[in-house]
Amino acid sequence: MAGPPLKYNSFDTQSDAAVESLILGLFSASSPLAYNNVTGTFTIQQSSAAQAGFLSAADWSTFNGKQNTLSFGNLTELTSSVLTIAGGTGAVIGSGTTILVKQATTAVSGYLSSTDWTTFNGKQNALSLPLSIANGGTNNAGPFTAGSVIFSSGTVLTQDNAHFFWDNTNKRLGIGTASPAYALQVIGDTSGGAVGPLSIVANGVTNTIGAALSISATAVGGHAYSFLSTGSGSGYGGGFFAFFDGTAGAYRMAIDPSGNVQVGSSQTSIAKFQVLGLGTTTGKNLAVLDSTSTTQFFIQDNGNLGWSGTPAAHIDVWTTTVSTTEDEIRITNATASATARHGLSWYCENNSKNIARLSASVGGGYVTNTFYIQVGDSSGTLQDRLAIDYLGRVGIGTTTPSALLNIIAGTAAAGTAPLKLTPGTLLTTPELGAIEFVDNGTIGHLYITLNIASVLTRVQIV
Repeated sequence: MAGPPLKYNSFDTQSDAAVESLILGLFSASSPLAYNNVTGTFTIQQSSAAQAGFLSAADWSTFNGKQNTLSFGNLTELTSSVLTIAGGTGAVIGSGTTILVKQATTAVSGYLSSTDWTTFNGKQNALSLPLSIANGGTNNAGPFTAGSVIFSSGTVLTQDNAHFFWDNTNKRLGIGTASPAYALQVIGDTSGGAVGPLSIVANGVTNTIGAALSISATAVGGHAYSFLSTGSGSGYGGGFFAFFDGTAGAYRMAIDPSGNVQVGSSQTSIAKFQVLGLGTTTGKNLAVLDSTSTTQFFIQDNGNLGWSGTPAAHIDVWTTTVSTTEDEIRITNATASATARHGLSWYCENNSKNIARLSASVGGGYVTNTFYIQVGDSSGTLQDRLAIDYLGRVGIGTTTPSALLNIIAGTAAAGTAPLKLTPGTLLTTPELGAIEFVDNGTIGHLYITLNIASVLTRVQIV
């Protein structure tokens, strides 16, 4: 838009031009309008991506074509939705289109009507508490206390803290106590049949090994052990109380039904206590150690008994103490009988006869001690052959010697003489008191050496 120039008498004067310029400078415009203050012209800018303005005929055709290509879908309703659509279903909501919330029925999810609300509220108020177990309740009107282990009595869910308690702070279960001191503590009385408060029973149908209590150490080097009351399928057979090393896969010890103790794997019971050997002749099957862990007594696989050292015989007593009073083996008479003989004997298993016996008695008054050597006769009956009494008197063939050497009389039968000398050779140098017998096959002589005038003299007796 442009205004006419100001003229005066159809001629522009210098002052007129100044006024005109001043007037043109008073006008302005903002986008999308534009104003030229020189020419006094107003224009409208054409629209673009960066400029608001008028729409060209070409742009109009473009946008009109795009609108014609738009695709309108229909509003749809999910069968499970609580919403419903009434009226038109075109993509443009309006023109009578309404979205509604369905009302709930037995077949439709939706809103609850005021009538139904009143109905359900009345039913809730009519509920009787406590709720029965069948309806998901406890049937118990009272609250449960902390640590309760809930169980069913058949009609109610209940608790008995004094006998069934869980300490959730220390993670401990108490049976028979409300203050367990261990991860599992069972307290109760033992019955007259020696059955304690904790009993483990195997059904005996699918499990023929027996009932077991197992313990295991998970630390390095730890083993898993089981204590078993064995059934027929165990390594020992039925009726044993056994200790099984699960890590090694071996039985370590068992007590048989008769009370005999077996150490090692299954074996036939022949004694109240027996040890299965290690399989080496020098292995120690049974040992006794002192407070410094030094072996003092042991039994080897081959049956040898050793005290301190390695036995070279079935019984070998070692001593490293120099003493004239220390006993290595001692037999003590603790009876009230002064004539009882306690000793050490030899026996022949093949013919079931006695061979010999060493024994001693304290005698009358507990002072007339006597040491005896007995030897079995042809029938195996032990006979007194030698006795040494408390005075040092030796009796051969008698138990009551009356001299330092008392030999009973012989008989007329050969081999029964009380004393018999074997011929030999005379001593090179005579010795006082020596009795010597020589025989050259033709004649024999008996000598005794005496001190005659301070000279040792061999005197011929016969």
